[in-house]
Amino acid sequence: MASEEIAEQLKAALEECARLREENKNLKSLLGIQKEKADISNERYSGVPIVTNFNGELRSMQKEAASEILKHDIGVLSAPTAFGKTTLTAYLIAERKVNTLVCVMPPACL
Repeated sequence: MASEEIAEQLKAALEECARLREENKNLKSLLGIQKEKADISNERYSGVPIVTNFNGELRSMQKEAASEILKHDIGVLSAPTAFGKTTLTAYLIAERKVNTLVCVMPPACL
């Protein structure tokens, strides 16, 4: 899979996150118009600060992906075998310096 294709997939996932945030705003607005009360809150766990450093080295495509992911507080990384997803994840955790939940979906579930 070419780096352009990976970048496009990452961009699409991040755009979907932005779209969902916008839908949330629209829902709040609609409920306000209808005089309905909604209690919508972000109850995500922000994690526990950790002391860690990344001692590896990222390849150029990993650096590009990391740069895009770090612009957001949530995201999806979908990349082919041998991209270095584990290494990239270790880097992201070290950059954010907070314990992190990583979910891995086996291909059969996708």
